Amino acid sequence: MIKLCFYLVLYLASACSYSQSVSVYYGTAGEGYSSPTTGENIDLSYRKFSAPMATEVCGPFTGDLMLSSPQPAIVLFPGEAFSLTELKVDAIRGSGEYVQNLPIVIGVPEIENGFLNHRPYELSLEAVGPGSMSIEIMGYCNPNHREYLTLTVVNTTNETINGTVLSIPEDWALNSEQQTGSDNVITLINNETNFELKVKQMNMPGTITAEKLRALTNISDSVVLNHEDWGDYSGFHHEYFENNRFYMHWWLALENNLLLVSYAGAEINNIEKAIVKKIISSLKKDSR
Repeated sequence: MIKLCFYLVLYLASACSYSQSVSVYYGTAGEGYSSPTTGENIDLSYRKFSAPMATEVCGPFTGDLMLSSPQPAIVLFPGEAFSLTELKVDAIRGSGEYVQNLPIVIGVPEIENGFLNHRPYELSLEAVGPGSMSIEIMGYCNPNHREYLTLTVVNTTNETINGTVLSIPEDWALNSEQQTGSDNVITLINNETNFELKVKQMNMPGTITAEKLRALTNISDSVVLNHEDWGDYSGFHHEYFENNRFYMHWWLALENNLLLVSYAGAEINNIEKAIVKKIISSLKKDSR
């Protein structure tokens, strides 16, 4: 087993990763603080800490801590850039207490990977071609506090469905199932995993308001559903388990155009979830 390490001053001792075949060297891409509340972006700079600050910065952050991210996987299409300032990192004590603004270091592999351009002073990663890598999140005060998330770049093709354009990964296929009146039903299929995403498109009389769309979900008002933008569309998204099956649903609208997107089946991994959400976020109105 090969071991590669680099050392920084004082508290940031080592940043080494291990595998049976090769070790990965993570270089510092930014320093900052974890999310002040869950779901918020981190506070990140190219360099934020110095050795004289260590005692002051690290004093409050002792004991058992766990780092996690509500975005364990990130998906980009070629040509897109991801700002590391958009990372979300939660720090939680063993007791369950949420820790605000934990000093952290963000690391990216110091290798020529051919599918990402690292722009260090812009704190961003630009997607060039298909590939995958890990981003390291490490405690500045205690390097043993670590978490990794996956960044994947996938090639896509654009498909137009009844006036709506969406980007579909190369290893996916689009099958039209039926057309009934103005309704258009299609299935997006991952050819490698046989994952199927159902999309039903309908034209409704009049503009679809957020209130009308929320009522169409048929989900109790006691369940919080946030109205969010997904490409040019906006609406509601819900995931849940029921009877040992995993469900994902979207209810989306653009003017009088309604999209109902659904999946029901075995639970999928974080990368697959991120790819599905990226597909939904690519929805655009055909401007031709």
